[in-house]
Amino acid sequence: MEKMNNKLNVLFSITRHDIINKLTALMANGEFLKSSIKGGDEAEKYLQSIIDITEWIVEATEFSHDYQDLGVKSPKWVSVDESVRPLGYFLSEQGIDLKIESELPEIYADPLFEKVLYNMFENSVRHGGHVTEIRVYFNKTDGILVIEDNGKGVAESDKKNYSTGVLVRIPDCAFFWQKRPLILRK
Repeated sequence: MEKMNNKLNVLFSITRHDIINKLTALMANGEFLKSSIKGGDEAEKYLQSIIDITEWIVEATEFSHDYQDLGVKSPKWVSVDESVRPLGYFLSEQGIDLKIESELPEIYADPLFEKVLYNMFENSVRHGGHVTEIRVYFNKTDGILVIEDNGKGVAESDKKNYSTGVLVRIPDCAFFWQKRPLILRK
């Protein structure tokens, strides 16, 4: 099974690389064509839309690369504190304070746990509205690691779809939940 996964990962990696190369050429040609169109032309508006959609496809393809190995590699013990604190620098550059409000546990997590954390913080920056603070704490009563920001939040109509799991967001797409466990507490 592991050998088959490795072969599939190589195939996916090569295919993804080829797709990104073609999309990059498409975006470059679009930019060249756009520069030859007179300003205010209706065609320029449609061409910009094509370029924007192509950029989105590149981002989504790169995102799939980041999560290709999720659940494939063996979990390991990770200090949540040591995973979260370095992200404070990224947040401070965005004008956001990181508040760690309790002792954070060690968890048995997929090796991509740190990437998931980074993406959750990045989503707060990109999609949270005017976020000025992200709080991280461990609720010992429920055994839940809580990460919350003071942004606009998830629309009430979307919350009913989220019952359990880890929230992940594909760039500019709908939320989805990874329902199988990503972490265990030590």
